[in-house]
Amino acid sequence: MEGSGEQGGAARARLVSVAVLGAVGLVLGAVALLAGGGSDEASGLRVARESLPGGSPGITVYVEDPGVNVASTAGGRPNVELVCLDARGRELVRATHPWPFTDTDQGVFDPHVHQSMRPEDADRIVRCRLEGTEGPLQGRLGAG
Repeated sequence: MEGSGEQGGAARARLVSVAVLGAVGLVLGAVALLAGGGSDEASGLRVARESLPGGSPGITVYVEDPGVNVASTAGGRPNVELVCLDARGRELVRATHPWPFTDTDQGVFDPHVHQSMRPEDADRIVRCRLEGTEGPLQGRLGAG
């Protein structure tokens, strides 16, 4: 009977080890998902929260590389969709903008677009992407 007790202890130890490894794997997976898993890495856009012309709350989305701010990046389509998300990946903004973005500030700033929104949404935005562009172009608030 002593042997069966040792076998039971070894089986329990294996079970505990598997459970601990599984829990660690779940935690690491959850952290990767919450951090975006690398899929929302800055790629061509700079997103800034700022008061827009006229004083309304919102964001400005800049295309950092003039080489991608061309019609072919959107497959020749005249418009792209700006989609902005909160920290949990919930969509807060979806708006259509003309593409490519234009320089409306006589060369002072990179090509950009202004997006107005409710103040509470502007405070929750963490990342945006341009659907309809190769990639798609994307960036995190304040990155760049």
